[in-house]
Amino acid sequence: MSNDIRIGHEMKRLNTLVQELLLLARLESGNELNRQMASFDVALVVEEACTDASFEAEQMGKSVVLVKSEPLHVMGHRELLRRAEDNVLRNGLRFARETGTVRVDVARIVSRNIGIITIHDDGPGIAPDQEKLIFEPFVTLPNSAAGSSDGSGLGLAIARQAVLAHGGTIEAHCSKGEGLSVFIELPATDNPEALLP
Repeated sequence: MSNDIRIGHEMKRLNTLVQELLLLARLESGNELNRQMASFDVALVVEEACTDASFEAEQMGKSVVLVKSEPLHVMGHRELLRRAEDNVLRNGLRFARETGTVRVDVARIVSRNIGIITIHDDGPGIAPDQEKLIFEPFVTLPNSAAGSSDGSGLGLAIARQAVLAHGGTIEAHCSKGEGLSVFIELPATDNPEALLP
């Protein structure tokens, strides 16, 4: 790799890192949420994210499968939740086994008036004491398949703040060697005029 290409690559990487840091700071301060909220179907956002992630997955010899997609309307900021979904999907792809699969579904729990987005990869999983740690800024875990801990450590932290900003929760659960499941729970609304609690 020539010096010019290497410098260009490093500048792009640093620019991405700065943008992620700024977004995380705005989310934590609440400034990113000053825009007008709107009602939208999260299922459509997830479908778009899965379609885009599938192109990246193909380059890696992996796949993204949308198993189930039920309509789920929430009140909030569409692009923030799209960013959260993108970040969790990219993380799943990075840790999925070689030629592995990331499975996604969106389910509406009518009795509780919530929706749950599940993203499951078939990678090596993580230890139970790391399930909360991975959502902290700058935490990167080694990728046994790649032998490295690439990534900025900000993607899942941004995802967590975006979900919290919508009155939701995000959690990771795994069994060692059986992959990692990330669950995003969001309050649902059928009323476009409804506001977040």
